[in-house]
Amino acid sequence: MVLARRDLFPLALAGASAGFLLVAFTVQYDFAEHDVVRFDGHARNFALLALLVALGTRLSGLELRWRLAAAALLALVVTWPTVAAPVRGIGSAVGHGIQIGNARAWATTKAQAGWKLAGREVLNPFGSNEVATWIRQHTAPDARILSPNPYEMSANTGRSNASGFTRFVHLFPQTGPEFEDAITQLEPAAMRRLGITHVHAPSAWAASLPERAATWLADSAYFELVARDDSDALYRVLPAFSRLASRPAAGTFEALRQAIPDGSTVYLARDSDPLSALQVASALPHARLLGSLRTEILHPLTRIDAEPIGDETPDFIVTSMQLTGAIAASNWSEPFWWNDKVLVFATDESRDALMGMPPASRPSVTLSDLLESDQGIEFTATFTNPTDDWWTGQDWLVIQRNAALIEVVRNLRTGPFAQWFDGQISPMPGATSFDYQFNAKTRQLAVRNDAGTFTVVRSSGRPLEPGIWILAMRVHDSLRKAHFFPVLEFEMLPGGGIRYGIDGAARANPERS
Repeated sequence: MVLARRDLFPLALAGASAGFLLVAFTVQYDFAEHDVVRFDGHARNFALLALLVALGTRLSGLELRWRLAAAALLALVVTWPTVAAPVRGIGSAVGHGIQIGNARAWATTKAQAGWKLAGREVLNPFGSNEVATWIRQHTAPDARILSPNPYEMSANTGRSNASGFTRFVHLFPQTGPEFEDAITQLEPAAMRRLGITHVHAPSAWAASLPERAATWLADSAYFELVARDDSDALYRVLPAFSRLASRPAAGTFEALRQAIPDGSTVYLARDSDPLSALQVASALPHARLLGSLRTEILHPLTRIDAEPIGDETPDFIVTSMQLTGAIAASNWSEPFWWNDKVLVFATDESRDALMGMPPASRPSVTLSDLLESDQGIEFTATFTNPTDDWWTGQDWLVIQRNAALIEVVRNLRTGPFAQWFDGQISPMPGATSFDYQFNAKTRQLAVRNDAGTFTVVRSSGRPLEPGIWILAMRVHDSLRKAHFFPVLEFEMLPGGGIRYGIDGAARANPERS
């Protein structure tokens, strides 16, 4: 502005820059609270334009050699931030030498397909040129085609794959609940909601379908085969399938949608998988959502409302699959519904569950060599983990056996718990064992050291009231979620004694004070 104090055009550009900068500092909106960088970018652009115009006016009055020198310096200042890092990277690579080991294979898996090159997504080629050509030549531009490779199909044919959320407009590619139901079960209700007109069926995907879906796909009354090559096929969805009324498979979002009554309250715990929680929220437009939703995985342009829970007891609770290990050792009923990421519990235990018990958690904790004494109970805890790439730390908790599920779910990561003890196990694959001594009366947990004696670990918490309690191991992962493993059940008796549960049995020590 100093350079252009007598020129209105640069001043106008500078004013626009200041306005956008002010907006960036003061404005946020619910569905993308961190999106102020767009306003920052506009502010920088207008400021750069104002600087160029103002400098152009001033440079025009200089001699030619000074004008060229100033222009070169300006070009260096403007372009250097964008070339410094690449130049430094190339220099480092050349200095260390070219190695074959630096080369990486081309993207061949779903995980690698998301690898970004210069800000662009790298997609695999479409599986069949014949099928892609037929789609381009014989389907309407607004046709919707179900494909297990949705983005590659759309990139090669120009047709919508309808894999996103039907209720939310969003910028980042993530699959919605209807697509998940359609691609795994050929769920008719989901196919209708998505408006699917054709199904792209690679042989490997078709072979992976459950029996009911495979039977539908092979029925010429429901699907018409219109194109095929060696490994891929394309089917047209016929009206008979669109009218098909069938009970949804138990593990589908459609089953959850139909089982939850209108107006039900559904609490979405903060430790739930973000994408799965959004899928559940999208599948339940008739429910009132409580809790919180992490929307950064979608960058939605549609407002997604979830009310604070307060002291309300919801009808249903959505929480992390990482609570699986706690179900058997708790007084909670079995989950109402689940998938590989989340559990849904009904607080009304009279509701019939849609599914059976989920499989056990990937890691496990087992006890051995249990021995009671006046100092408490000694035991060896063996933590078994197949891999070390998912968790970051461990600690111990004491919670009440009859604690309400909603309280444990709400406080799984942050507490408060009755008692807390520091952890000893470091992330590593395989089995790790430690010898412990736990005294519920003195609120102490000790671990055997290298010298063979017990060392008391850090702890916090209050004395335990009479009742049944659970000593549990908690394992944190890299996303600050927590697996929960009940290890030892014990009862604080009214007279001050303690009853430890060992392998389902209990040993009473009423004389212990």
